[in-house]
Amino acid sequence: MNDEQNQDPLEIQRKLELRIRFLVETNAPDEELQKVYDEFHLFLLEHRGRDKSTEDFLYKSALSPIDSLFLKRIGEGKSLVEIGLGDGCFLFNCARNGNSVSGIDISSVVVKRVQELFKREHLNGQIKLGEARKLAFPSKTFDLVVSKDLVEHLLEKDLPVHLSEVWRVLKENGCYLIWTPSILLGHTSMGGHMKEYNLSEMLQKLRSSGFKPVWLNLLFFRLFGLMQEISNSYVIQFLLGYEKILQKTFGTLGIQIRHPIIYLVVPPICVAGYKGKQ
Repeated sequence: MNDEQNQDPLEIQRKLELRIRFLVETNAPDEELQKVYDEFHLFLLEHRGRDKSTEDFLYKSALSPIDSLFLKRIGEGKSLVEIGLGDGCFLFNCARNGNSVSGIDISSVVVKRVQELFKREHLNGQIKLGEARKLAFPSKTFDLVVSKDLVEHLLEKDLPVHLSEVWRVLKENGCYLIWTPSILLGHTSMGGHMKEYNLSEMLQKLRSSGFKPVWLNLLFFRLFGLMQEISNSYVIQFLLGYEKILQKTFGTLGIQIRHPIIYLVVPPICVAGYKGKQ
């Protein structure tokens, strides 16, 4: 056995995430970053099922509540692109629902797996290598852009660049659906997350890039299976005030709760940013 095989999988994962962080922070060429992301995903695939402490949730077989909420919001007959593909399960279901889909990921390992999934299930989709700051699509191509667990992997200074690209490829009145873990949940990576946000920050980032943001009520969807988009300024201000109290309380007490109940307490960053919606 070589030294790597004898290492704790969590330690290997930590080192890979820190390598990714270093390459992102030093603005390394895309080819170098792709190589390490490929290594990272191969590691996850090797250890899923053998060590439940690794991030094998990236390669789940079932839809998450976020997936289901976004699928309901999208419906059918739309054109969309997903940025960051994970296991491809979400995009696969978008295509199966009758949408015209594209997907990009920086990892060739991920792209190949999703391409094989679409081919095996006889579904059409444009799946290719790509990068969140440079979307290789014509302007005004898509009704929707979707990202889940993506924006936290970008440097904060690169988020406006990404949002500008999303704006460019969206049609008028198009929509950007975003899910990202709240900073109030505590740091949820070993170094691969460049910047985690709270809901207030994410809404402001969208507004600053010209989007008209609304909050998607995930709890309401999980309880009743119904879509609820909240844009009322009074409700949003109440929600952000509540979040501010939580953040101050958690910070003062040094709280980091690792329990499913926290997801019922912290407002999730599950938002839609509209291009040109009044």
